[in-house]
Amino acid sequence: MKTLCGMLLVLGVFFHALPLKSFSSEGLREALILLEKKEEKKALDLLLSLEKDWGKHKEFWGLLGTARFRTGDTGGAAEAFQRGLLLAPEDLFLWRNLGWSYYRMEAHTKGIRAFEKALSLSEAGEDAHGLALCQYGARDFKAAVETLWPWVEKEKNPAWLRLMGHAALASGRMDQTILGLLRGFVVESSQIEDWMLLARAEDLSGNRGRAAVSLEVARSLRVSDSPDSDLVARMYRTAGLPSAAARVLEDEKEGSALERVRLLLAAGRRRAALLLLEKTEGTEARMLEARIHMERGAYALALKSLEQAEDGQKARYAKGLCLWRLGRYQEAGGIFAELATDPDWSGKVRELVARMQALAVLEAE
Repeated sequence: MKTLCGMLLVLGVFFHALPLKSFSSEGLREALILLEKKEEKKALDLLLSLEKDWGKHKEFWGLLGTARFRTGDTGGAAEAFQRGLLLAPEDLFLWRNLGWSYYRMEAHTKGIRAFEKALSLSEAGEDAHGLALCQYGARDFKAAVETLWPWVEKEKNPAWLRLMGHAALASGRMDQTILGLLRGFVVESSQIEDWMLLARAEDLSGNRGRAAVSLEVARSLRVSDSPDSDLVARMYRTAGLPSAAARVLEDEKEGSALERVRLLLAAGRRRAALLLLEKTEGTEARMLEARIHMERGAYALALKSLEQAEDGQKARYAKGLCLWRLGRYQEAGGIFAELATDPDWSGKVRELVARMQALAVLEAE
């Protein structure tokens, strides 16, 4: 929708540039007034009735092209602008309007030729913008960047800079100068699209931490298409900042509790992880809880957590380890002996069975 509005504005330039007195025909003046009032269908009907008398004037074809464009007939609009160019081959505004018509039709190669001609006549940034849009549509992203570069540096137009940023991303190469321009522009923006664009640019440049910050700002804008907290947290985690990732999930109270626990553990925040696990149900939560207690040497607490987990081989093995560390060698040996009957576990616990038996004998003596 934004692009379409932009095109309609550009198409209006030609006609606003010509005062009413420049039209020698009362009918053409009336058609222009109707177009300015957005009564396109009436304007089109009137112009079609004037073609026989005024078809030899470029102004007629410019008006007809606009009326056709605004009523949705972009093919007819392009044809009308071409007819006008047969009469005035160097008319800037007919070339510009033809370029926008081709762009709307997604005839990007033709649009490129039209805007190249318009740019050669105008040397104006708006025609460079149209050319770059067609180049982008034709997937010539490098050319789009090169077209916009001098104009962005000169005028810092937000729409041009956004397009250049997207073209650089699509090309797979983010020039550091472009990245610097984006940073300077986006920091003043309240548009989520701009912060998401900067996040992608930072990510492509390998700046994961900056990318995560940009995503977090985008999320803070609180619109329907804001990035979710999981995406922000993943970016922080990729950047090697698990504590920031955990903070995002904690602040938003989103993401699975176990994911938040893992991030807290990666950040070395064991106490916070334990507090969260106390409020979390399920075997996986109890296993994580037991692991934290075991790492702290609190084997009795770990055993208590394991007693609340579903019985499984991993839980049994962990219980055996806790019992061993608590000096309950016979109980530990019994668990390891049972695990040794499982082919998947026998190699891992065989030596532990023998060690528990030896420790039990020593304890009895």
